Amino acid sequence: MDKRLGEGQLSLRDYVQILWARRWMIVLIVIVAVGGSVVYDELETPVYQATAQLQFTTQVSSSVLQANSSSASAPNVVDVPTDGHE
Repeated sequence: MDKRLGEGQLSLRDYVQILWARRWMIVLIVIVAVGGSVVYDELETPVYQATAQLQFTTQVSSSVLQANSSSASAPNVVDVPTDGHE
């Protein structure tokens, strides 16, 4: 150890030496963790869930205004175009 660091302090070189001495244990832990996550991913049944919120903004046109004013008892129905799948 470097005498400038004082007693009990580790340098970067000391940390690298410790990691190098334990490299096989680190590799084994990484392999077990990755293997376990792959096995879990393959065995787990996927659950798909989604939510959607639609917000329609009507455009007031003269035909809609005429349809609403001609019959007071008719409900306000606006035909919203779709993507062609009916």
